[in-house]
Amino acid sequence: MPRMRFSLRDRSLAVAGVVLVVSLVFMSACSSSHKPTTASTSTSTSTSTSLATSSSTSTSSSTSAPTVATGGISCSGTGTVTFDPPLQKSGTSPVETVTITIAASTCTTSGSNVSKVTGATSTLTIHLASNACRVLGTSNSASGPPTWTARWTPSSVANSMVTFSGHRIVTNSAGDVGFVFPNSGGTASVTGSFAGSDHGAGSSASSYTDMTEKGVLSTCRSSGLPSLTGTGMVTLS
Repeated sequence: MPRMRFSLRDRSLAVAGVVLVVSLVFMSACSSSHKPTTASTSTSTSTSTSLATSSSTSTSSSTSAPTVATGGISCSGTGTVTFDPPLQKSGTSPVETVTITIAASTCTTSGSNVSKVTGATSTLTIHLASNACRVLGTSNSASGPPTWTARWTPSSVANSMVTFSGHRIVTNSAGDVGFVFPNSGGTASVTGSFAGSDHGAGSSASSYTDMTEKGVLSTCRSSGLPSLTGTGMVTLS
């Protein structure tokens, strides 16, 4: 087979071609390995900044204080009166805890910086001298001034604390037994929302059962009385 020969000039070109190819490959590899690093760093920085902003916004929202509502409000709904221990004919306990809860679903504000309240839960606890049925005919026998706690919906409205000087037990036009606050000639005061311009002096609350006095006493004496249900109303002004 005949031998192929290259002149020195041809060999130089061949070597130069090899060097050129190697250089291109090397530069390409370096270039491609450098770009992802830059993109990754940029993405990481952007993500960190976004998370920091999100965290800052979340902290700011969660620390917003409830609004103390001005003016007055009137709410109506269902009322529940719970006796612990249950009332009985003769009574077996020298201490009786009465819890009155009004779950209001209709509320109207007046002269307030809060235009809409969609509901409220008001709770009052009083202590009577006995769990005998006869305490239902005793007014203003609670120990200490009764204090209501009113929680509003939405929760962005600050709670109200309502203190009454006492209570009275009355019947309405249908003859149903009810707890009314304050007692005759008594006083009321409000701190927190809906204290009005006179610290809630005109405030009142009531919870009327769905039973007449005769029906309540009859049930109490025969099987004991753990609770009563009916309607409730709270007015703060």
